[in-house]
Amino acid sequence: MDLELFHQPGRPNRFHKAIDRRIIRTGRICYYYEMTGWYDVNLAMRLLGHYRLFKLHINNHAVRYSRLSPEDVYILHYRENNILNNTWVYFISFLHFALYIKHPEINSINRTLVFNRPDILRNFLITAETDFEKALHEAIEQIKHPTFLSEAPITNVHVEITENYQHNTSLSKNELHLHPVVEKEVPPQKPAKGKEEGVFSKKQTLILLDLLAAGKIIEPIDFKKTNKFPAIAQLLRALTGHAEESWRDELSDYHTKGLYDWDRNFDGQRMELIRILVNLADKFRNAGFKTVAKLADQKIRELERAAP
Repeated sequence: MDLELFHQPGRPNRFHKAIDRRIIRTGRICYYYEMTGWYDVNLAMRLLGHYRLFKLHINNHAVRYSRLSPEDVYILHYRENNILNNTWVYFISFLHFALYIKHPEINSINRTLVFNRPDILRNFLITAETDFEKALHEAIEQIKHPTFLSEAPITNVHVEITENYQHNTSLSKNELHLHPVVEKEVPPQKPAKGKEEGVFSKKQTLILLDLLAAGKIIEPIDFKKTNKFPAIAQLLRALTGHAEESWRDELSDYHTKGLYDWDRNFDGQRMELIRILVNLADKFRNAGFKTVAKLADQKIRELERAAP
């Protein structure tokens, strides 16, 4: 992760160093940063805070009783101020007002993001799973757009000009009348950014191919043979519609690590892998492809046994 993404122009280096120390810290310390307002210093840090809290939320709320996506569940919990409940910082909440660093502008933007524009936050959390830097840039661009603060559609004012000729016996005059007419225009819809809901991500697609290879249905992808990446990317482009370049980048990510690798100090990554496999298993089982579903179930059991 590029630490300079979170730096503010004009700030001294000592300020950037303090920010950098918090950026690289993950785990439950993020609850403390949220409580004390450290994630509210700028937009990039605020979005990083949401991403870190979202990952912790997945880890602590693995069992869900709704059909909502993990992203929507997180947003709902955040709205209700439930993110910090039952965490270690909850027991020192009496220090909140003494420690809290106020950033009114970022606080206001965050409220608008969570309550009025959750679509931006949802897409950010989804895209950040595969490309954090891209997700960050897109979310900030959307937040800075004037429509972020406008709940009404954009309007244009057109002026209709009519001339009224009046004549009388003594004076001839022309009257010019201006009639402003307000016409509402629906802002042009932009294609959804991030992973479209219900569509497999690149990682899910690679895991699917790995499961098929485990079942001796196809040959496995050898991530060590980088010379094969262009041809594989071309094939995956034809299958999924994603650009070849993005597929080459995705394949390169697994040149030195496995598809199922996860940080042993961050169990949320293991739970996310299980969630991906459960999603694959359910879709193939419902469609009648039980062989693939069973292969996914087997991998799920392996990850469950690997619990720390």
